[in-house]
Amino acid sequence: MREVAAPEPAPPVRLPLPGEVLAGKYEIEGVLGEGGMGVVLAARHRQLGQRVALKFLQHELVGVEQAAERFLREARAVAAIRGEHVARVLDVGEIDGGVPYIVMEHLTGTDLETIVEHDGPLGVQDAVHYLLQAGEAVAEAHALGLVHRDLKPSNLFVTQGPDGAPLVKVLDFGIAKALDQTSGAGGKVTATGMSLGSPGYMAPEQVLDPRSVDARADIWALGAVLYELLAARPAFEAETVPAVYAKIVCEDPRPLCELRPELPAELGRIVARCLTKDRACRFGSVAELARALVPFAPEHARALAQRIERIGGVPLPAPANWAEPDGVAQTVLSERRSDAPAASREPRTLERPGRPGPAGGGVPAGPQVTKPSAADEPARSEIARLAGGRRRGGLAAIAAAGALALCGLALWIFAGSGRRAASALPAIETVSAPAPAAAGAGAG
Repeated sequence: MREVAAPEPAPPVRLPLPGEVLAGKYEIEGVLGEGGMGVVLAARHRQLGQRVALKFLQHELVGVEQAAERFLREARAVAAIRGEHVARVLDVGEIDGGVPYIVMEHLTGTDLETIVEHDGPLGVQDAVHYLLQAGEAVAEAHALGLVHRDLKPSNLFVTQGPDGAPLVKVLDFGIAKALDQTSGAGGKVTATGMSLGSPGYMAPEQVLDPRSVDARADIWALGAVLYELLAARPAFEAETVPAVYAKIVCEDPRPLCELRPELPAELGRIVARCLTKDRACRFGSVAELARALVPFAPEHARALAQRIERIGGVPLPAPANWAEPDGVAQTVLSERRSDAPAASREPRTLERPGRPGPAGGGVPAGPQVTKPSAADEPARSEIARLAGGRRRGGLAAIAAAGALALCGLALWIFAGSGRRAASALPAIETVSAPAPAAAGAGAG
């Protein structure tokens, strides 16, 4: 019987090299970064002289329907947002081999994850100013019917506006979800083992069922970001993804008052409400969150809250019997209040000319939890089972049961998959550039 030779795998697609010209107009300058989803190249428009970032889908993912859909979804989502707090999409195209690419504005600066790693906890006004800028982009996305689902410090890129002031750009709309999306291509995207968020910043409902999220999952993530900017540590962290999921679903974060007792108590209540397990008890909209944050914003940034109000529309109403949930009383910060930050909490200088500025498209510098994969689905199911039986009066018992379940799960994972790495590759491609003043691409 004649043997039939197995077909050889298709050769890797060659990306344009420095000096080559793509589409007759984009002259390639070099590589800005590479991540799990794509490769980002720096280029210059030959006619306009404008620097741009070209984001290519990894050639290994070209045949994966979900990956290609997610990649192009990012271009469509960002193009629909007109505000200044997203990296603009200028063009899309495809090279030989079917590899799609997105042409985005080229950004210079660094992300908030890197700023916190370098400088430690931020001052109150700095942190709130950054969050309000990001909130304006998120509010516009919500008004368009989109939920970001992957907000985190490494996806908030700080560049400079025309006046030289710090300007936050929200990156990586690749896994944004349409609020009315119940089936079709979007449903297929969520039906795979692809990561649909970064574990430490996912709301409990996103952990249990990514397809069920609404805009309040982004409210949770904004609260987690604000917590990290103020505490210089994530609200939920552990060595494995299942352990992070368990903490998100069953535990409250360590009280901020233990980490920074000088912070205003009301700010602690705001963060705690964002991180409430029951999404009905969170802020109903970005506009409602912005109103609460106004007293802690610098005077010049308060116009942001007004713009968010105009964009955000009518917030979801909170329940009539809303009360502080479990853990809020412990999360409330020091009762010592102040109208202005103390000298030790003055906002840091936002211009950092001597600091590295990673491009917006590569691997982040800091360690994170491991990236979720299809192998984590048993953990999600187990956590869902635990969360389903959670009651306020039995939290300690559930936590103990969760610990036992996680121990068994850890043994299963170790036997089936080997040891997991403790750092994650997030959904966004970012660059950790060692040289000062490195150029960054808005390549979410």
